[in-house]
This record gives sequence, structure tokens and C-alpha cells, in this order.
Amino acid sequence: MIEDFLQELSRRGQERGIWRLHRDAENLLTPLEVTALKGIKGTLPAPTQSWLEKTGPYLKGAPQGYLRTRLSEQIDLYSDPAYQRADKQLVIAFCGHVNRLMMPLYRMLQCLPSRLFDLVLLRDSNRAYFLNGVPPVADSLPALIDWLAAHPKLNAPKSKLCYGTSGGAFTALRAGILMKAEQAISVGGRFHGHPARIAHAAPIPAFDPLCPCFRDVSTKLTCVYSAGCEYDRQATEQLARILSVEQLVVPGVSHHVPFMELNAEQLEAFFARIFGFESATGGLTPSANSVAPQRLSGRPEVGTG
Repeated sequence: MIEDFLQELSRRGQERGIWRLHRDAENLLTPLEVTALKGIKGTLPAPTQSWLEKTGPYLKGAPQGYLRTRLSEQIDLYSDPAYQRADKQLVIAFCGHVNRLMMPLYRMLQCLPSRLFDLVLLRDSNRAYFLNGVPPVADSLPALIDWLAAHPKLNAPKSKLCYGTSGGAFTALRAGILMKAEQAISVGGRFHGHPARIAHAAPIPAFDPLCPCFRDVSTKLTCVYSAGCEYDRQATEQLARILSVEQLVVPGVSHHVPFMELNAEQLEAFFARIFGFESATGGLTPSANSVAPQRLSGRPEVGTG
């Protein structure tokens, strides 16, 4: 990726659209790759130097050792080969409609110890809530889950965790339930109902895992949303009426949870809290500005399956 980035950068030079190249790179680059670019910063165009300077506060200390492997056109695996897969948790991450996780990917990866996690990143270029799966490897969400389960580079992890943001958020919950993941986390989740996007999606399945007919969901479901985003709050509370959901409310008013306003220490503490690992900057305690999570009981008596 870094070679492709430098080649495209050379072609574009100082043109105004160079910010798009930076944005696309943010959605793919690892902490190691960003660090390598910073090492040759002086040879790069001025806009790229300014962009790289902004990465400094989020890459303190040694970069995490993730390497990227392309599994399919819209699926990438991030893994540190120095550690055994069987000793790590596999994070299955579903991007939102702009093919990112509400922040540059290298920031998230730097917060997750590469000795503890592998991460597979899935993008839905159709912006259809993954109803069409991820072509060409799968044409539906169940088919995508089967593909992930069968892939030799993704099998036999210590455990699985699904994570999604915005348009991929409730997809992460669905996938977590279907694959019986240990945990599934939605950030800014909403039910798929945007007419323009649904019109281009495959027919909506009659069966939805986010349904009271799932009486014994073993996956822990967590929904994160901004305190002032009424639409996301309503969607989460609607879901909590039928399934047991942990709500983690964070300060802010936007659908986009304010990750970009957090410093590196706050971001690491957030991921330590929701992914359940020991953080050097804050352990498992939510930041002082966070509202303590609520455990809401589902209603298993609703529906009979």
C-alpha cells in the first residue's frame, strides 16, 4: 500500500484533490506504514507533510506491529505475525457508508495491542448495510459469515468480536449473533431504512437476527452512541425492547461519535473499556466524561419464534 500511495502521490503532485488520496490512505494504512511515511516526510509534497504532522499525537511510542494482507477487493486483514493467531481475538470490523470506522484506521490499530488482536476490515461499496454481502466473495450477510468462517487466515482465533460503525453498526450485531461471537459492538447504529440505499440493495431478508425470536443470544451486545443524537438513542432503545443490550452513552450530539476529539490516551481507554483489555492509560474505567453504561433487559417473552 505504501508503494502505491507514493506512486499516486507522485502522479498527483500538488493538485487540490490530494486530500482525497490522504483520506483514502487513512482508511487503509497501518501504524507501521504511517511511521514509515513520516520517516521520509521531508521528501513529500507540502500538503502531505502537513497531513502527516497531524498523526503525531496518535502514534506515541513504538507503532503496533500490524501488517496488512488483502483477502479480497473490499476485505483486508491486519495481523502481527510475531504472535500466534490462536492466542489473539479476531475483530471483525464493518465499515460505515464512507468505508471507514469513524476515524483513521491507524488510530484504532494503534490503540489495540497487536499481541492481543487481529482485525479484518470489511467495506460495503454498495452502501447497502451489507445486505448484499461483500461482492465478489458473498452476496448476502449469511454467505459472508460463511466465507469468513472458512477462510484459512481467519479460522481458529482465541475468540471473535464484531465491531461496526454507522451503516455497519447493526450489521456487526447481526453478524455477532449469527456467528456466536463473544461480543458485538455497534457505534452509532441504526436500522437499515434509507430508501435511496435500500433501493439498490438486494431484497431485504424476511428473517433478521435482531429479532425477539432469538431467545438465547449468547453474544454480548453493546451499543455506543452520542448522548445528544436522538435518532441513534431511539434506535438503540427500540432494539433493547427485544434483546438484552448494554448501552454506552458518550458525550456529543452528532451521529458520528466524537472519536476525532479524543486524544490518544482517551481513545485507548475507550477501546480498552469496550474490548475488555488492560490499558496502560486508564484500565477498564470509562473516561470521566462518559455516562456509565446501562444494562437493559430484553423481553424474551415477545414473539414465539
